[in-house]
Amino acid sequence: KPHYFGEFGANGSTGVATYSDDPNGLALHNGIWVSPFIGNAGTAMAWFWQDYIDTYDLYFEFGDLSAFLHNIPLANQGRAEAPVSNVGAGVNVYGQSNDEGGLLWVQNDASTWCCPYRSSGYVPSADDVSFDLGGVLDGNYIIRWWDDGAIFATETGTASSGSITLAQPGLSSDWALRVDLDLDADAMPDSWESGHGLSLSVDDSASDDDSDGLTNLQEFMEATSPALADTDGDGIDDGSEVAAGTSPSDPDTDGDGMPDGWEADYGLDSLDRADGDTDADSDGLSNREEFKRTTDPTDSDTDGDGALDGAEVSAGSDPLSL
Repeated sequence: KPHYFGEFGANGSTGVATYSDDPNGLALHNGIWVSPFIGNAGTAMAWFWQDYIDTYDLYFEFGDLSAFLHNIPLANQGRAEAPVSNVGAGVNVYGQSNDEGGLLWVQNDASTWCCPYRSSGYVPSADDVSFDLGGVLDGNYIIRWWDDGAIFATETGTASSGSITLAQPGLSSDWALRVDLDLDADAMPDSWESGHGLSLSVDDSASDDDSDGLTNLQEFMEATSPALADTDGDGIDDGSEVAAGTSPSDPDTDGDGMPDGWEADYGLDSLDRADGDTDADSDGLSNREEFKRTTDPTDSDTDGDGALDGAEVSAGSDPLSL
């Protein structure tokens, strides 16, 4: 069963002492990254959140892992400990897999917080990665290599006799991999295609079934739905969001409490978190308050009764009713 495991850290006394013992943050980094690859439902729980994670602004570590795991449910996927073999010297491999591929984390075994690797800026010598993943169906696979929350290499490979070889040169710290069965070789995992009703025997990567301006392959890369023109339901189709630089899978890209579509309708900036607190029409209500009250942020008197929206709210009256 998926489970969490508890507190950990390089030093059990204080966050300051933890940072002193591990200035490169390797204990934190390795601890949270290995967690989901050994069957846990999330990351390990680090000690000293307030005077370690927050004080030294280490939130990026969690963001990188979140980017890798985006849209991957960690439970009910039929995965078990990945059967890896022929692992090269100096490399550790952890993972969960099934017969259609797996999630894997590879670590240079010299990239650790403990002695003698505590000096700030320490970078171990690079090792080449090569190992076999067993227990998989024969056929074509997509292999995506990740480093620090971003893909740095995408390639295809072929499994035969139930095994596929995975290799990449120059590992100095750690990488993560997604290995996915792709029988029709269209660069979209079969598990994703079947989940969205696409063909597993025809290359339909260039189709745009929902007419949102994104091909099926782009929908996969953006983690959007090829069957929904507006995946996040914010009033803007997925293709337009990608073109504008907003997120097609997050209805409020900048996290200011106002949906991207609503901001676009009223000429606000969906990439500017601060405009939620401004008062575009000088009526005494912030743009965020206007959204919550369904008033017009470009009209200081939404209902046209001669009173400013903010003044009506302060007086207990309805700025939407004459």
